[in-house]
Amino acid sequence: MRLPAVFLAVVTACAVAPAAASAALPTPKTTTIVPGKSIAGVAVGMSVRRALAAWGPGSACTEATVQDACYWQGTDRQGNASFNVVKGKVVQITISTGRKGNDLVYAGPLQTWKTRKKIRLGARTYAVVRAYPKVRSSGSGPVLGSGNHTTTFQVSGERIYQINVGAPVSAY
Repeated sequence: MRLPAVFLAVVTACAVAPAAASAALPTPKTTTIVPGKSIAGVAVGMSVRRALAAWGPGSACTEATVQDACYWQGTDRQGNASFNVVKGKVVQITISTGRKGNDLVYAGPLQTWKTRKKIRLGARTYAVVRAYPKVRSSGSGPVLGSGNHTTTFQVSGERIYQINVGAPVSAY
């Protein structure tokens, strides 16, 4: 009698495990975005070891990562988070909204990550301009700061679908 119950438990666990494994978004202690400095506890200039500790498991990166991107992928609808590393230090942090086919999805765990002025994935462009009067325009959306302390709010259809903090990609 006990064998069928154990068998059922193993089959159920195997069916659930792939779904849980595909939802490997970061598990930070904070979800605050600080323009020009950090996203959810991972800061520009931070060591890979400290950044991995801040976001928790889900990436294939290790402390030995010297030049690479550390990537956390949720389900298609949840989106993803990453940070780029050069010489063992974080140079850029990015979060992106999820998708359903070709459409952006503005619901999910990463939409709770926001600035103190309530700017998050899915926010309207006018909200960024209102919250940050010193914002300037770029081809991809509103931009704050410069150099290693740049924050870019990437826009599609007047809504933020990606937030980047750190050096622009062309800088490294």
